Amino acid sequence: MQISKLPHSELQVMQFIWSQNKKISSKDVILEMEEKNSWKQTTTLTLISRLIKRDFLSVEKIGRYSYYEPKIAEKDYIQFETNNFIDSFYQGSLKNMLSSLNDNHKIKKDELKDIQEWLENLKEDK
Repeated sequence: MQISKLPHSELQVMQFIWSQNKKISSKDVILEMEEKNSWKQTTTLTLISRLIKRDFLSVEKIGRYSYYEPKIAEKDYIQFETNNFIDSFYQGSLKNMLSSLNDNHKIKKDELKDIQEWLENLKEDK
């Protein structure tokens, strides 16, 4: 299945749906987006419609409501975005990304130690 980058608003809808770990009704999504983002019902329904067209959601009509379920797992989307980010900004190099984070003091010393231990464990596993 081909994954494409989601605009921020569609990602917000997907993050809520992913967090539910079950089929979720249109009513529940609308209420959450209204509370969280002050979106009108039509805005949320438009975003859901786009997500269905983009093959991120499946829909099933049960009674008065439509129920949605992710067709793309959250971990798969995160992996797609992570790879896209590293490719776009760091020429596909994890080393370049870590170097940039370190140069900007975004990595704490204890995190560096954790990364080093993780890398050592990777070597042992292979």
